Amino acid sequence: MKKILIPALLFAAVGGGWIYQTPYRAIERMETAIHDRNTEQLNRRIDYPKVRSSLKASLGAGLSTSLLGRQSDSGMQAFANMFAAAMLNPMIDALVTPEGLELLLQADIPDPKSSAKPDAASPDKTIAINKHYDGINRFVMTVSRQTVPTVTVNFIFERESLTDWILREITIPDSPVNSPAS
Repeated sequence: MKKILIPALLFAAVGGGWIYQTPYRAIERMETAIHDRNTEQLNRRIDYPKVRSSLKASLGAGLSTSLLGRQSDSGMQAFANMFAAAMLNPMIDALVTPEGLELLLQADIPDPKSSAKPDAASPDKTIAINKHYDGINRFVMTVSRQTVPTVTVNFIFERESLTDWILREITIPDSPVNSPAS
């Protein structure tokens, strides 16, 4: 019995470890595809319509809230939502491309209050990356730029098969659009 049990447990442990690390490898393959400018490889790993939709929802709600403040007038809320959609939708459609995702992976979102482009080689630029499971079939990679303004981008992957992961959502919870004006 021990001759079968030990190899079976070893096989289960190795198999479980291999399955556990699949989202990390999927992110690594995606980053390699971005840096190699391999759009075919990248396009297989991104659900562009769902990513655009998640960004529009994430940024649109924050923009319409910042336009209205705390007012509850439904007519003004509808107007603010239409205005936010008119401003954000074309920008998001242009941003959610392989080149735009490369910028997001580096958390290199320009400050809307500044016309200067951030220096990518700046030594004071601190980027923190956190990767974790958010359920069995959901994996989140959070990329945060620690300099002012602080920007956090959540990349949400969903399991496509036992070992395949697809980027389905990108949210920017503390973007300059969602932050209160200073």
